[in-house]
Amino acid sequence: MPIINHTCPVRAVTHGAKAHWFGYYDKSPWDSTGRYMLALEAESLTRMPQAGETATIGLIEVETLAFTPLTKTRAWNWQQGCMAQWLPGAADREIIFNDVADGQHIAVIMDIHTGVRRTLPRPVYDVANDGSFILSTSMARLAATRTVVGYAGITD
Repeated sequence: MPIINHTCPVRAVTHGAKAHWFGYYDKSPWDSTGRYMLALEAESLTRMPQAGETATIGLIEVETLAFTPLTKTRAWNWQQGCMAQWLPGAADREIIFNDVADGQHIAVIMDIHTGVRRTLPRPVYDVANDGSFILSTSMARLAATRTVVGYAGITD
């Protein structure tokens, strides 16, 4: 079988002194229109996040490469981010991500256009393709057993 060598253009979509990344490999950063990419922004790549430290959740507008901050989260790590993802059925306007409230990990559903939020009492790990349910896990337990994928600050 012949080897086909395709070349794809590659370009940076963020710049500056802060670190930008998306999150886990099984989630897509793209909204349903292809106009926006979800991204996280933080100060330093040189150490693990500390309890209470925030990362900014924002949108990268693909045409202009502008990063627009949406909100902050206190539940994140370098490998999986805050599990931010577009909500099926509303993937042009709603995202879901993890945060902390009242000393617990929670999930937040947020409309990117209005800022309106709904909260769920447990963190999100994944969302069904049709949006009918979410899968959750204890991020505090993960922090105790697999530091790189847990969130700092809440005891299991």
